[in-house]
Amino acid sequence: MGLERRGTNVYIQSMSVAVDHRLQGISRLLVDYAYDNYVGHGDRLVALTLFWNKKVYEKLGFEQADARQIKNADDVGAKQKHKYCMALVKEKCAQ
Repeated sequence: MGLERRGTNVYIQSMSVAVDHRLQGISRLLVDYAYDNYVGHGDRLVALTLFWNKKVYEKLGFEQADARQIKNADDVGAKQKHKYCMALVKEKCAQ
C-alpha cells in the first residue's frame, strides 16, 4: 500500500495483499497504521476504488463519499485511472 497526501486528503494507492495471505487481518493492519500515523485531526484517509471493493473498505471503517467532490479536489483524484472509481473515506474529526 502506498500513501499520497494532498492537503487534508491522504490517498491510499494500490492496497493489495497476496492471495495466500488474505483473511489474516493484514488490510486492517495497513489501514490502521496509515490512519494512526499519517492522518491528522481534520484529515481523511481516501480510497478511490472500484465498486467491488466497497465492502472491504466499509469493514475497515470507511464510508462512501461524494466521488465527484473528491475527484475535483486535487490532481490525485482527477487522474484518468480514477474515472470510474467510487470514493470511500475514513475521517479523523478535528478537535
